[in-house]
Amino acid sequence: MNIKLDDKERIHAIGKYGVCGYVPAVQASQLVKCLKKGKLTYTKSIIYMIKSNTCHFSILLFSIFLLSFCSGTVKTDHGPSPKFTSKSKLVIKPQINVFLENSGSMFGYVNGGTSDFQSGIYSYVSNIKNSGLISSIKLNYINSKIIPQGNDLKEFILNLTPYSFKKKGGNLASTDIPDLFDKVLKTTDNKSVSILITDAISSYSISSRGSKALGLIRSMMKDNILSQKNANPNLGIVVYQLNSEFSGTFYDPMNRMRKLVKKQRPFYIFLIGNNEYLKELITDSKTDINLVLGSKPENYFAFGDLKNSQSPYAIGRTPMIGGYDLDREKSKTVIHNARTRSMNGNEIFKFGINIDLKKSLLDNSYFMDKKNYSVSNPNYQIVQINSSHSNNYSHQIVMQSKIIFSGPLTISIKNQLPGWINNMNDENGNFDVPGVLDKTFGLKAVLGGIMDAYTNGNGQLSSYTIEINKN
Repeated sequence: MNIKLDDKERIHAIGKYGVCGYVPAVQASQLVKCLKKGKLTYTKSIIYMIKSNTCHFSILLFSIFLLSFCSGTVKTDHGPSPKFTSKSKLVIKPQINVFLENSGSMFGYVNGGTSDFQSGIYSYVSNIKNSGLISSIKLNYINSKIIPQGNDLKEFILNLTPYSFKKKGGNLASTDIPDLFDKVLKTTDNKSVSILITDAISSYSISSRGSKALGLIRSMMKDNILSQKNANPNLGIVVYQLNSEFSGTFYDPMNRMRKLVKKQRPFYIFLIGNNEYLKELITDSKTDINLVLGSKPENYFAFGDLKNSQSPYAIGRTPMIGGYDLDREKSKTVIHNARTRSMNGNEIFKFGINIDLKKSLLDNSYFMDKKNYSVSNPNYQIVQINSSHSNNYSHQIVMQSKIIFSGPLTISIKNQLPGWINNMNDENGNFDVPGVLDKTFGLKAVLGGIMDAYTNGNGQLSSYTIEINKN
């Protein structure tokens, strides 16, 4: 018998034949009152009645007995039921698990605590550790295996040297990035956030696998993320791209070596965990990486589901050119009596749709870019996107058309990789090509695989449908 708490604050009992049923957390709070009143023996007998082979019957008894038993012995508050806000879900602070890749390709970033790489990681992780937002922190090396390093951050950073990397063991000669992610994902549960620090270079040999190598990486990444998303649908992933001085031996995907001295090389920090935890870590002033580091990360992106239920929307009354009335019963989504206005010899119909994207992990620049939107009827165009300071909505999409077309109109936010990923991506693995040392082999395959796991089949992050009527 397993007991789980879902995102609607319901306690589920899962038995031999699947999900048995649930008890709302409000009722469970009564159980706490019973326990505080010293009724532990009877309460235990109720819980033990939940059995895997008769769970459907027993969970019902559990709910009924719990309510009747508590109401007769404990004074209850008959006021409104408690509401669980997004803030209240964060009462349980997450454990932070840091994973630093220590393969041979990472040697050039470390030299005893003095590189930009090390000072940046120390500042960032230190701020998270002392933010008051987490319960604890665990530090690890990772390559072909996870190598625990305790929780002393200062010692961890100062001991980052090629010698210590070798001493800790594991396979340092090559890196399987999908396998690296798989290990990290399997240690990430609903009460933890994982931070993976890596150069994100897979060591698949192009000579032996050819072009199939990148396709394989992408497929494996997608499978790994989907497996974890099935267990935790609220899983989100944030990636920061940063640069640091690199002095040491650089290995390309075919394991050819080149000595680099004080060469700027990219590396990546991935945050993996529940969307709520990630949102707090990336926006709180104590842990926002843009405020913690001396210089901002070069690039940023986030992966996460944005369901319509999480992003309310409504037709606005402004801006308006022409005119329209809002439906009395469906005022947020239905327009009546739509009409154009003649301006400088042209007919114009203009209106705005307010949407709330505050829960998204993506930054504002993604939502301000018209290229990241699509419209079901090409006669309607997005002419402007505004940030909103309203409590209810974060953005306004301004639509315009020369002719009013009656019927449904859907505005969708595309789920697509930003341009910087293409710019940072290398697919030939040959460092003799100019500029290739500034890029990351197979980056698009790695991040594209993550994106594939978050694409709902039509390449959309979210969509908003309204109805326009001339009458």
